[in-house]
Amino acid sequence: MCEPVNKHNRTAALSIRWGLFAFALLLVAGFAFTYFQQQRSIDAAQARIDELTATLAEAAEEALTSQEDETEPTAQPEETPQASAQPEETASPDET
Repeated sequence: MCEPVNKHNRTAALSIRWGLFAFALLLVAGFAFTYFQQQRSIDAAQARIDELTATLAEAAEEALTSQEDETEPTAQPEETPQASAQPEETASPDET
């Protein structure tokens, strides 16, 4: 009578171990799948960020170049009106 109980206990313990091993294996597989899926999403987002950063840098460079082109002709000093530099004449003979 002792042998069948002992054999049954070994079989039960073995099936519990295999069950725990299978559960742990599924858990690790789930974590690995999620990790690689998220890593792919992160890589795609980083590629998009790099693309947009390059586009923004090009746009900023074009804007800077066009701004320099617009300011070059007006960068020369303008002539000031001479009338404001001369003192006003004294009162005209009609006013006296």
